[in-house]
Amino acid sequence: MIKIPKSILKECGFGEMAELLVKNNSFILSPVKEARKGWAEQFALQTKNKKQIGDDLKDFREFVTDWDKNEW
Repeated sequence: MIKIPKSILKECGFGEMAELLVKNNSFILSPVKEARKGWAEQFALQTKNKKQIGDDLKDFREFVTDWDKNEW
């Protein structure tokens, strides 16, 4: 377990959640970005409306990258 002082978390812009990435044998801890704000509500709304996630999205299979093929 790692404990990080609250003052440091606040200085770095952390809220209630964080994102942990592994890159080059290192951990990178970042605050969750605002771009994800509201996602949970939208997924809940789609579920309530019996929609499948992605029903309203364009088919993006033509944009598959090497990263998508190798990392996923």
